[in-house]
Amino acid sequence: MREFITPYTVANQARMRNPKDKAKARVFIEGDDDYRIYQHLIAVESCILIPSTGRSNAIGAVQLLRKEGWRGVLALVDRDFDALDGVDVSGPDVVVTDDHDAEMILLRSRALEKVLVEYSISEDADQIRTTLLQAARPLGCIRWVSIRQNLRLDFDDLDFNEFIDPQTLAPDETHCATAVIRNTKGCGLTTQILLTRTKSALEATHDLWQACCGHDTLPVLALLVERHLKRPHHPATVARSLRLAFEFAHFEKTRLCAAIRTWERVNSGWRVLREV
Repeated sequence: MREFITPYTVANQARMRNPKDKAKARVFIEGDDDYRIYQHLIAVESCILIPSTGRSNAIGAVQLLRKEGWRGVLALVDRDFDALDGVDVSGPDVVVTDDHDAEMILLRSRALEKVLVEYSISEDADQIRTTLLQAARPLGCIRWVSIRQNLRLDFDDLDFNEFIDPQTLAPDETHCATAVIRNTKGCGLTTQILLTRTKSALEATHDLWQACCGHDTLPVLALLVERHLKRPHHPATVARSLRLAFEFAHFEKTRLCAAIRTWERVNSGWRVLREV
């Protein structure tokens, strides 16, 4: 069904809202996970979040509505690999996350410290962040190469135990490539070919906050929690803990928050963020 959702269908969600919502800003976000993060940060009395099933749909819907003369519309989207590609999709009505995606903003914030305390993990939070990024780096590079070379690799439901050492959390690049290939139906690549194609990305020096995404980093954090608790711990549970620990005070320190505030000043009379 996702392939049938377009910027036009997403824009219709704004057009078909209750007439009482006419004076509310429409903020188009990528999906349900983003909704769970941002719903606690917006002013619900003056703003509506609209999940758009993807970044291009969110941006496209805003462009369509602006052409029709709509005001008070904003796309709030993930940066993805734009920083690595030298691309910037931000604009007057488009704001992007500081890091690769919203989940990475959570991990960089003090919300991680709160989660570690909840699990009675006394390891240094910054060292844990470094470990998480290093562990997720190979998979992030393969994702990037898959997009750039249109390899159409499938990263859903990977078993991270296949390529992340549960004790040290060190990644194995070869096993990582093998796991992705095995996970991709009909993939004609060999492990060696995929590693060769990914070689330059793996050897380059990148900002890992841009190269790694939350879908790859949170499962590694779940492995760390499992190691500490000595029992299985699902990444979705860790993600929920991070969302609940993320406060508006954490969000205020981000460039994303500053960009939304700037949009509010330019678009006088439209408010997105809640008052504190």
